[in-house]
Amino acid sequence: MTCAVTAHLSLRAVFDRFAGHTGLAYWHEDGQLSYRDLHNAASRLAARLAGNGSGPVLIHGHKDRRFLIAYWACLLSGRTIVPVELDQRSERIRQIARVSGATLALFAAPGSLPGRVGDLPAWPVEIEAPAPGWVHVDGIASDAAPVLPEIRDTAAAYVLFSSGTTGQPKGIAISYGNLADFADWAGTLLAGMDPTGCISGNVRYCFDVSLFEMWFAWLSLRPIVAPDHRDIFNIRKHLDRYRDHKLTTWVSTPALALHWLKDRRFDAGTLPDLHTMLFCGEVLTKSLVETLWSRFPGLRIINTYGPTECTVAVTSIEIRPEHLADSRPLPIGPPRTGTRLRRASAASGLDELIIEGKSVGLGYLGDPERQASAFPAAATYRTGDWGDCDGMGNWFFAGRKDREIKLNGYRIDLNILEAALRGIDGVKDAVVDLHPNGKQLRAFLLGPTGRDALLAIGRRLGRDMAPHMVPKLWYGADGFEMNANSKLDRGRFVERMEGGTPAVYVERETSGTVAAE
Repeated sequence: MTCAVTAHLSLRAVFDRFAGHTGLAYWHEDGQLSYRDLHNAASRLAARLAGNGSGPVLIHGHKDRRFLIAYWACLLSGRTIVPVELDQRSERIRQIARVSGATLALFAAPGSLPGRVGDLPAWPVEIEAPAPGWVHVDGIASDAAPVLPEIRDTAAAYVLFSSGTTGQPKGIAISYGNLADFADWAGTLLAGMDPTGCISGNVRYCFDVSLFEMWFAWLSLRPIVAPDHRDIFNIRKHLDRYRDHKLTTWVSTPALALHWLKDRRFDAGTLPDLHTMLFCGEVLTKSLVETLWSRFPGLRIINTYGPTECTVAVTSIEIRPEHLADSRPLPIGPPRTGTRLRRASAASGLDELIIEGKSVGLGYLGDPERQASAFPAAATYRTGDWGDCDGMGNWFFAGRKDREIKLNGYRIDLNILEAALRGIDGVKDAVVDLHPNGKQLRAFLLGPTGRDALLAIGRRLGRDMAPHMVPKLWYGADGFEMNANSKLDRGRFVERMEGGTPAVYVERETSGTVAAE
């Protein structure tokens, strides 16, 4: 197909299926929404947006049902979606508004409408239809039929912001063509999932992993049941809600699942309908898979990989017992249809991953230097990640390129050390860094906490690694903090242990050990 508006039409076809469907689309403690009501409310708002300007729109909200209404209204009207969370600082929202070029904000939460959001005029997101014939202040009748524009495949569907290396918001734009291609791929992943029950709503909408949850639900006309991050640590409360709504499909980072495993009721006895768990955003460890299979016998676990710049994820694979027996880390799988992965050079072995094809996004807003470096050609993205491929077409992620350090004349890749530690029994996750004094390595482990356990792991690593690669200082903890995207907060994890119990000291030759003072 050569038509420049095919992507928008394919997305619109998904939305059109909502009309008249009375089934539940969304559940949140602040209210629920049927597919029919989602269709009607989004259509009304889309008509208003299409008749009032053309710039990007900030959607200011969290997990309320109004967020999905605003999302579809923007998508239908060609107004680029820029999600911002309610707990974002005002200054950061203003920065995001400035970088994105947003001209309007939609307040997608209950409560009083703020006068402005990020110095932008704000509209409320209405759920119920106003009285027939009522006219908005902008002159659009409440019962007006949507007059929606044709939208080019290359137009920006959404922009997500990360902090970037400077701490300033970095805007990453994804096109309608990218999004339609992702939705097609999500449909193929659905083929192996239980078509009943509900989809998890674990992920914040400013984090693109949430698109798995949204499109799984919309393509199968199933409900999303969304826990609120205000009480994300109240696992018992959310478990009961997932049980009551018959959760069958779970999406999250590995760290969030590890957090839920703290509650022994997170098992097949409480969630007997849970069929599939899909992970994205972090390294999936063998330890986590083993624990999940012990709690949920027969559980289908899917591992995925991909940067935000390439529309959520670009690979997937169902994890099987033989992957746990393999000496290598868990695979990330082959690329999805329409996307190609390759090494940066023609040589075999570990190299930078390059992504090419339909998943590659539009790139960075207002940052031509970064754009030229990361997107050297059309539909091509340099990931900055190390990777390799086996003879079966499965790829393996080996960490970030920028984690190589130099210590006492030796070059050391911290990714290799962390991967080796994750492969040791009892280690749920690991962070390795260079001590601020620049003279020794430190290892921070999630799982083992006792002095003897840490000494044993240090000795074990010393049998497999050269002496200069064995950290001298070892810390252990059984708890961790997550960031806003439910990933392991590596910085806070390290800070917590630095200020807690003393480290265990492992001598370089690993022949003798003493506890650090």
